[in-house]
Amino acid sequence: MRFSRSRTLQEKFRGSKGVRTSRLMLYAGPRGWENIEYQELLASAEEDPRISEVVPVTASARWRSLHCALQLLLARPSHFFYDPRWGAQSRFWGFLEGRLLSAILTMLHCVPISLLNNLPERGWRRKISLVNGKRGICLVLVSPEVGATFAPEIVDQVGPIPMPFSASRLENLKMEWRDYDDHASESGIEISFVGSLYEPRASILKNAKEKLAEVGVELLISGRELQNSKIGPEQYFSLLSRSPHTFTTAEQALTASEDSFPIHLVYRYIEALAAGTLLIAPAVQGAEQYFIPGEHFLESPNLLHLSEEVPSKLRDSEIVRTIRNAGRERVEELVKSGFFWSRINTELLARNRPGLFIDA
Repeated sequence: MRFSRSRTLQEKFRGSKGVRTSRLMLYAGPRGWENIEYQELLASAEEDPRISEVVPVTASARWRSLHCALQLLLARPSHFFYDPRWGAQSRFWGFLEGRLLSAILTMLHCVPISLLNNLPERGWRRKISLVNGKRGICLVLVSPEVGATFAPEIVDQVGPIPMPFSASRLENLKMEWRDYDDHASESGIEISFVGSLYEPRASILKNAKEKLAEVGVELLISGRELQNSKIGPEQYFSLLSRSPHTFTTAEQALTASEDSFPIHLVYRYIEALAAGTLLIAPAVQGAEQYFIPGEHFLESPNLLHLSEEVPSKLRDSEIVRTIRNAGRERVEELVKSGFFWSRINTELLARNRPGLFIDA
């Protein structure tokens, strides 16, 4: 993997001489860097000229907490993107990891930017609360008001926010955008789902498939179990773009005993629009600043609505074409504006924290 604006840690360390710049460090394991999410995280940061330096680091196979601490001391970043999915997962070792990284970041006057992409994960919430303290921000896929109810231990939550998306990826996807055949017959409508299968999503999709079949609509499911390997980005986006209509659920993965967690802004919202397909999904509270229901995507709040209301709209070629085109235009607008890092910079400044951008 090559990074256009990233230098080696040794070069950064020798060249700093106490001069602090906007320097963002990203840390992930080898498999993490294979994920679309982290590839877009890095690519979008690399493309943004307002971030002076980006330091991508690949985690070691063992002793990741110590390895990360060492890389922080070498790179001396101004901002550190922290994801609790790597490193220690047990309560005891997770506590030690959180304390260690917090101490290093405090010593370096480095601002943590953490990501919590699944509210039910108590272990991840604990680690973020330790690493962030009251110095950083935490990106969540729900509104801060909702997030504070389920994760009160994490202060300064920011969300919901779509996953980052690079201009280079979008330009490649735009070349594959299709017109599709918008003249669906009474029995010829197909809706696709592409993504991970977990509860309650797997059960929802099973019920959706049965209900849609009753009204002459076929739901095609291309899914994988969480324990199985993810498909590559090219195959994933090819599957998304192949279908004129893409459905997604927005439920949290139930990894805890609670079953009342709110829906969240899964990454498929921006991925589907970037792939050029018409997205069918529930509206997530607070996400209207990015995607407006009924304008950028076709809203479907529940299975009853999906089976009774959505098919008639999909049979209206004008509605389908208008919403699909608006979704495409919206994702172009967001990516061009650098929405992800702009939101982070704005939220940091609003809390009187050092901004991520050079002039902040």
